[in-house]
Amino acid sequence: MIKRALYILCFFQLFLHEFTGLYSQNFQKRDSLFKAVATTSGIEKAKALNQLTEMLLRNSPDSSLQFASQSIVILQKIKNNTDAKKELARALTFRSILYSDKADYEVALK
Repeated sequence: MIKRALYILCFFQLFLHEFTGLYSQNFQKRDSLFKAVATTSGIEKAKALNQLTEMLLRNSPDSSLQFASQSIVILQKIKNNTDAKKELARALTFRSILYSDKADYEVALK
């Protein structure tokens, strides 16, 4: 009985350790993306905004929508760049998903 309780306790300790490690990594990544948004411009800023959008898509849809919209504005100004077109497609996809989740289908299709 005691041996079984020790196994269960060890399992929970390992689980909590892994969970908190992943949780703090998400905060670190989010913070580094916010720093990149503040310190970069052009495609690099748009990539950071898209990564923030994706990271916060389900937990913070209003913030995600703002980030996607900022990314779209930046990327529409950049012409003849393959990376910019790819990132623009990602931002437009995120924006469509967010508006679709809000049941605003007219805007989602634009």
